[in-house]
Amino acid sequence: MQATIHYSLWNSLRSVLLACITFSLVGALQAQSLIPDDGRGSGYSFVTKDNLCGLKEARQLSSPAQVNYDSLLESTPEVRKMRARRIAPSSAQGTRLLAAARSRILKACKRELSDKGHCSIWKKISRRDGASINDVTSSIRKRIAQNTSH
Repeated sequence: MQATIHYSLWNSLRSVLLACITFSLVGALQAQSLIPDDGRGSGYSFVTKDNLCGLKEARQLSSPAQVNYDSLLESTPEVRKMRARRIAPSSAQGTRLLAAARSRILKACKRELSDKGHCSIWKKISRRDGASINDVTSSIRKRIAQNTSH
């Protein structure tokens, strides 16, 4: 009888320990996936979906640049028009205006890429050694302004 009690106690304790180990491993794996990094094995840390134009492969990057994309969106005439007229981004007109604003930014980024010799332009990218990445937001904002004045 006493052996049966010890055996069932041992089984309960073992189940609790296995559950704790499983939960801690799952938590650790989830924590790692919260910080995605498509640049593993290179000197850069980035997520591929943040690439605006240029090279995307980590091994090919040599002189990437980054921009403050939200700031660029706000500087486009399309988004300013949406704000002034209070057009909802989810409306048909809002969707068209946002698409035009994104297209305008992409064209300006491509011109910057070819003119300044960057290999790619990103919304967010960092170097693993902590060195800074060239921010070309102001240059692209000027290109957007020049393009709208013509």
